[in-house]
Amino acid sequence: MRTHKIRCCAGPLIASSALLMAAAAMAAGFNLDSLPLSGIKDSAAAYRSAAAPEPPAPEAWRPGSPVDCAAVTEHGTDLGQIYLCMDIYWHGEQQDNPPGSYTNIIRLLDRAEELDPSQWDNFTTAAWLLYSQWVAWHQDPVHNYYGKDKDQAAEREIMKGRRTHMRNFTFHLDSGAVMELMAENYLPAYFPFVQDCFKLAYKAAGADGEKVRALLNLGDSYRHSGDKRRALKAYKKVLKIDPSNQTAQQYVSQLE
Repeated sequence: MRTHKIRCCAGPLIASSALLMAAAAMAAGFNLDSLPLSGIKDSAAAYRSAAAPEPPAPEAWRPGSPVDCAAVTEHGTDLGQIYLCMDIYWHGEQQDNPPGSYTNIIRLLDRAEELDPSQWDNFTTAAWLLYSQWVAWHQDPVHNYYGKDKDQAAEREIMKGRRTHMRNFTFHLDSGAVMELMAENYLPAYFPFVQDCFKLAYKAAGADGEKVRALLNLGDSYRHSGDKRRALKAYKKVLKIDPSNQTAQQYVSQLE
C-alpha cells in the first residue's frame, strides 16, 4: 500500500513467532517503525499519568501487583487497565501464552471493543494481529498452531467493526490495508473483501483527498488481483478529482 500505512505493530519483536508475524508486512514494503500501536500506547500513557506512577518493568508485573494483567485479561472492566496491560504484553512478549503470539493483546482488544465500541482502531489492530497469527501458522503450523483459521477471524473482526463504524473513512481504509496483505501475499480469494473495504472507504470519504486515497488503494487492489479493467476505471476516477495526480497518471498510461 503506497498511499496509506496502517497503525499497528511496532517495537521489539522478540519471539520467533513474532518475527514471522512481521515478515508479511516487511515483504509488502511496510516500515514497521511507522506502524505503531498508537491507540494502545496513548491510552496506556494517559492511564499511567492520571492514575499511577511509572510502572516497573513488564517482568515485575505478577498477580498481586497494582495491576494484575492475568485478571484484567480474563474479566477486566477498567479501560485504562486494559490498555495498560496491552502495553505491558506488547513489551513483554515472553509473558504471553504462547510467548510472542499476541494472544493476550487480542483478548484485551476484544474486551475493549465490548466496553467501548466507539474506538474503531481496536478492531483493525485486532484484525492485524489475527492476520499475523495466521502468517505464523502458515510458516510453522506445528509450533504456531494458535494461528490456524485466524485469517477468517481477522475478516470477522472487521465485519464486527462495521456495525459501529460504517461511516468511518479511516476504519475502512485500515481494514482494506490489513486484508490486502493477506490477499496479495497469501490468499487471493480475499481480494473481493479488500476491494469492498476500499469502496466503503470511498463512500465514507469527505474531502477530495480522502476520496483519492480510497480510489488509489482500490485501483491498486484491482491491479494486484489482475483486474486491469477495473483498476483503470478507479485510476481514471482519481484523475476526475485530481487531474494532476501523478500516480494515477502513471497507471492509466500503463494500463491503457
